Amino acid sequence: MDPLEAMNNLVEFILSIVTVVGVIALIWGGVQLALALKSQDASQRTNAILFLAGGAIMVGIRFVLDAIGVAV
Repeated sequence: MDPLEAMNNLVEFILSIVTVVGVIALIWGGVQLALALKSQDASQRTNAILFLAGGAIMVGIRFVLDAIGVAV
């Protein structure tokens, strides 16, 4: 196996893991936001929005890296 191919496979695997964790973060952030809106808790709402933003970044990082030509 070519070392460059092995490195590309590793990068692809890591990006897949980050994307899956990002989707889970988006789901969890959505649930937390719904609970915060129901209970009228401002600090919980802020944390939920930050969680949603982090999840969106994790999901979109592959597309950003592809756009700038860094990823495989």
